[in-house]
Amino acid sequence: MNTGMSDFYKRCFVNVLIFFVIFSIGFSFGKHSERSREKANNKDSGELHSENSFVKLYYMHAMFRCVTCNSIEEKAKQLADAEFAKEVANRQIIWEDVNFSENKGLAEKFDVVSSCIVVAVVNGQETLSFERLDEVWTLLEKPDEFNAYLREAIKRGLSKI
Repeated sequence: MNTGMSDFYKRCFVNVLIFFVIFSIGFSFGKHSERSREKANNKDSGELHSENSFVKLYYMHAMFRCVTCNSIEEKAKQLADAEFAKEVANRQIIWEDVNFSENKGLAEKFDVVSSCIVVAVVNGQETLSFERLDEVWTLLEKPDEFNAYLREAIKRGLSKI
């Protein structure tokens, strides 16, 4: 009688394991299917690669700017103009200087509390996504890292239009 009980528990355990494996495989296929649908929906909705889409580079600053603030703006603008001249010329990249103290709406939208650069993907009047580049402060004295940080963020933005 004792072996009958242990066989029962073994069978239950095996059945639970089989159920778990089948459930895991089904869950994995379901996730894959969901991601495929999301990608298709994004392409169909026009969020990606629309004629009205562009990357907006916001230089967000306070009312009074220090030497460092001015340097961040100057170096970022130089990089955008030099390395993305074609995109700037055809208005795939647009630069905007914004006093976040006066433009509370944008400051809240991008959660800005100090000077920074924001790389935003815009379609028409709607901001689809954005990336706030807070590290420009700490990377300013490391020009190669500063440029790589900004360059990669701009490339990520451009890849979404």
